[in-house]
Amino acid sequence: MPNNVPPHRPQPEASSAQRKEMIELAIANHPLFTLDDRELTRTTPSWTVETLEQLRAELGPKQPLAFIIGQDSLLSLHRWHRWETLLTLCHLLVTQRPGYPLTMETPEQQAWLDENVTDAVETLHQQPAGKVFLAQTPLYDISATTIRHRLENHQSCDDLLPPDGEHLQGKALQDFIVDKIDDLKAQDIIAIDVKGKSSITDCMVICTGTSNRHVMSIAEHVVQSSREVGLSPMGVKGINASDWVVVDLGEIIVHVMQEESRQLYELEKLWS
Repeated sequence: MPNNVPPHRPQPEASSAQRKEMIELAIANHPLFTLDDRELTRTTPSWTVETLEQLRAELGPKQPLAFIIGQDSLLSLHRWHRWETLLTLCHLLVTQRPGYPLTMETPEQQAWLDENVTDAVETLHQQPAGKVFLAQTPLYDISATTIRHRLENHQSCDDLLPPDGEHLQGKALQDFIVDKIDDLKAQDIIAIDVKGKSSITDCMVICTGTSNRHVMSIAEHVVQSSREVGLSPMGVKGINASDWVVVDLGEIIVHVMQEESRQLYELEKLWS
């Protein structure tokens, strides 16, 4: 949802039409996303609370609604227009940003966060609004400031774009998957060559998550990252149990397990 008149920063150099086109290109291969251009039709500042009120009126009072923000936005939330109203309209899903603290600026703000934070994903589906979820997302050191600085100095931004999935095969694909697993601090990552031993895949990557939430986050990040480069996972199993989730990428199968399950099934011994 691109905005037209950002209330907390100078007007971007890119026009509204250009920013809309950039979003269309970014989500072109991701059917999960659709573009909503309602804020581009306004001439007033793009107050988030007013957009959420409009969405809530359209969805009704019972439909869960979540608004994704970065950690930097959470820290400055008290400066937003009618910020106290936000949690009456939606949940806040907060993604990590490098260089920003994980605690609020004042005891009062921290008390507000402690009162509303949840680590239960199911709560976000059961309640229409009212919770703050601190997501364990990878830390990408990319920002609009960095991009503007590069462009002003005639530097390339090509390395900030995701790789082309068509060229990810064999060792390159394995390295890509291991890197994405490592993004979310998975433990004891190993890759096992099972060519000639398995009829369904060439490589198994096994790693450990520290909790149900961590296991789910790792698996979801592998799936999302794969789709971003044009790869289509053949299947994901175990997402409801979350002590062992399997992501089937064809050439590679990823096993994300909690320590107890990993010790119980000993996949390393089975396939090594």
